Amino acid sequence: MGRIRKQTLQKMNKNHFELPLEKGNWKAEQGKGVIKLSPSKLALFRECPYCFYLSEKYKIMRPRGFFPSLPGGMDSVIKEYFDRYRDNKALPPELEGIANGKLVDQETIAFMRNRHKFCFEQEIKNTKIIFSGAIDECIVEETKKGNRYSPIDFKTRSSFDETKVSPFHQLQLDCYALQFKKTGYTPSDYAYLIYYTPKQKKKKDIFSFDVNIVKVKTDPDNAFKTLEEAIICLQNDQPPKSSQQCEFCHYLENFLKFKGLQE
Repeated sequence: MGRIRKQTLQKMNKNHFELPLEKGNWKAEQGKGVIKLSPSKLALFRECPYCFYLSEKYKIMRPRGFFPSLPGGMDSVIKEYFDRYRDNKALPPELEGIANGKLVDQETIAFMRNRHKFCFEQEIKNTKIIFSGAIDECIVEETKKGNRYSPIDFKTRSSFDETKVSPFHQLQLDCYALQFKKTGYTPSDYAYLIYYTPKQKKKKDIFSFDVNIVKVKTDPDNAFKTLEEAIICLQNDQPPKSSQQCEFCHYLENFLKFKGLQE
């Protein structure tokens, strides 16, 4: 790390510092740019507006740790498992009696799993945005008012807590419902979280998983409201306050104190 001098940081308030870096290509305040957002970026906005602001406006990303490959491998296996039932025009047995409808066809799920295609463009608060995100699976239910679509998201966990749904998972599902609405797929009022948690090994060389399904009510308007708030945040010249629970901001603050850069 190069030497950091005190004069390179301008104090903005007791929590933040303005970093002397050139802005990236983000020019939306002049109406010349496009903001690309996603469910994960809105989750970051909710987690810490300051980290979101730095990431999107200055291209200063949070440090990345090692990402385990096992969840990604599990995700692929589960999708292939669902695809086999799709080919047979049936629901997996764990969804029978819980979900109404059927799995969407292969062409539709291929579209919805592609974040470059499953997206919408819109001007919000005088700013053009592209919002994209890929889902794991989808159920379509035929009703008298037409087809209704419900997203499914797979979660692999070490344990299952059925007492509450994470606010970030709720926002994620609300975003998927918004994407359905904006891309011509009428959303139902709910989604499904499917949790896969390992069982205790009872037989030699055989591992199995418990499957728990949670039906979650969705609200695309909540996702759109969050999207608007995120855009307003980026339109401001000054960054917002950081979250008091943000470990990254706490680290930065303590690092600066340690280096004697804070007044």
